[in-house]
Amino acid sequence: MIQLAICDDESTERNRVKDALSSYFREHPDISAEIHEFSSAFDFLDALDNNALFDIVFLDIYMPGINGIEAAKTLRARTDTSKIIFLTSSTDHALDAFSVNAVHYLVKPFSHSAFNEALNRAFDAFKNSSKKLAITGEMGAVSFVSIDDIIYIESIGRKRYVYTQKKEFVEVKRTLLHFSEELEELAPGQFISPYRGYIINLDEVRTIEPNKIIMENGKQIITKTGDYRKLKSLLFNYSFVKYGGVNESLKNCSFDECLHLSVSRRLHVHHL
Repeated sequence: MIQLAICDDESTERNRVKDALSSYFREHPDISAEIHEFSSAFDFLDALDNNALFDIVFLDIYMPGINGIEAAKTLRARTDTSKIIFLTSSTDHALDAFSVNAVHYLVKPFSHSAFNEALNRAFDAFKNSSKKLAITGEMGAVSFVSIDDIIYIESIGRKRYVYTQKKEFVEVKRTLLHFSEELEELAPGQFISPYRGYIINLDEVRTIEPNKIIMENGKQIITKTGDYRKLKSLLFNYSFVKYGGVNESLKNCSFDECLHLSVSRRLHVHHL
């Protein structure tokens, strides 16, 4: 059963989310969920202190005392598995929101379709987190790595080094090409080869510069200067497809500005 949390200081807003959830679950009878309500970030954090675990969290940003952004940072310090959907009356905190890897940013009052899109993204994120890549080590031991945890893969000599958010794995059997083909099948467009000997996860890109890519863990991967525009387009297009949906704050941005926002924890990117 899915564990859902709604944290908003206004009871009318919590009721609006509950009504939207009821409608969603009527349309998806195969999904069962338990809903937990919190009227403040303090109550929500108290529940975390008591070892409560939530699969999806609806967090209002503007709350007295501790706001939703700070509550999300505390949540992220404890777990990276909860899917966060922010609720807010403004887009002012969009970059802050996605710095904690939120799956969506709902602006009040939200529509039925916008709410369903947000929840669909949360469930899609769960599906992705269950996709695993098998790594065969030097002694024949096999490790299974969530593809979303992979930052990049590097080929050195006869070995492939898989760098994740938690540790490093060494693959001794498969080639980089085999990895590339398998990752493309598991997550189309998410992994690319920006330069010979590397595969990177576009969700883990921090910055693209004319002659290098900087990953979220600080790794710098040298690229060809002539590939700069192509690599930017690949990231932009990937973000557009995966995180599509018009975001009012991006309607008038230039390509580079929208790209910057997309890198800032994968905002909805639109070049309009």
